[in-house]
Amino acid sequence: MNQTLKTKREQAGLTQADVAGKAQIPTHTYQRYEYGQRVPNARTAVLIARALGSTVEELWQGQPPLPPGLPERPTR
Repeated sequence: MNQTLKTKREQAGLTQADVAGKAQIPTHTYQRYEYGQRVPNARTAVLIARALGSTVEELWQGQPPLPPGLPERPTR
């Protein structure tokens, strides 16, 4: 699980659907990021960070997002 992502969302008083809407992605896609099942590409990571008033570096410590244009990747 991406605990930092979940904590930031909860601190902002947002639901998963709220963050997904602000980041312009489907809710189920955002849930996969928060549950640690997927890692977003750089563009999506930036949109999520903005939605949470945070930075990509803070949200994905240790597992950086993929370069723009590449599909998301599953985590292991």
